[in-house]
Amino acid sequence: MAVAQFWRLLTSVFTVQSAKRFFAQIGAAGALGAMVGAAAAEVARHWLEPEGLLRLGGLVLAATALVPRLGLPPPTRMRRSSRRQPVEQRRETLASTRQYLGRLLVLLVVTATAATLVDFAFKTSVEAEIPSAELVPFFARFYFALNLLSLLVQVGLAPLLLRTLGVTRVLAVLPVALALGAGGAILVGGIAAAIALRGVDGSLRQSLHRSAIELLYFPLSPAARKRYKGSLDAVGQRSGQVVGSLAIMGAAVVGLGIRELSFVIVGLAMVLGYVALSLRRGYVDL
Repeated sequence: MAVAQFWRLLTSVFTVQSAKRFFAQIGAAGALGAMVGAAAAEVARHWLEPEGLLRLGGLVLAATALVPRLGLPPPTRMRRSSRRQPVEQRRETLASTRQYLGRLLVLLVVTATAATLVDFAFKTSVEAEIPSAELVPFFARFYFALNLLSLLVQVGLAPLLLRTLGVTRVLAVLPVALALGAGGAILVGGIAAAIALRGVDGSLRQSLHRSAIELLYFPLSPAARKRYKGSLDAVGQRSGQVVGSLAIMGAAVVGLGIRELSFVIVGLAMVLGYVALSLRRGYVDL
């Protein structure tokens, strides 16, 4: 809820042109915060049990809830145009909006499904290869490195790609990278391939890919953004996680391993790339 409202606030403040420049930089703060959290976990694990780390994280999260009360401006209210569209034009716009929202929902569901499978493949490989006593320091260091890479992508690469390639083409970068990473897991296997696959997903999904997804809401009217954005984010994310979890349980029942799941990830990456590119016409029309 909080993340969806945060990005909705930003879409009411920025224009499309300024968002392509600044959204990636604003999103970089999330990667920076994740880096700080991973580093803090690495230090605090020496004197806090996992339950203590959870309490510490909860306190930090509660503290951030106070930040919007310290002077963030409210969303600007958009004036309604005094000129009304002809009936036929309004119907065409409504039909285009519905089709666009449907494709956007599919994009969110497939992205979350692929992310769930990638995360499962990664953690399963780590659990099989690394002793349980070493898991906490491994995850702390891994997520620090992962978020450092995400920060570099967000600051150095995302603004350039968003301005040069455009929103829908940028959305195709993650599917291509996932297909290559899952292909490596199929051909090579092992923990190194799983780490590489998770690294590709983690460094691109929450940086470049997320910035592009937020830009997809700009063609919608302020009323449509207010009505649909929160629902699309919640339904798309949770539905994708449900589908991915069902796929994992089904794979466990029939005895499929990480290599077989990697074939599924390749297929999802192809679907994700197709849906991303198919959004271009609706994005431009709206």
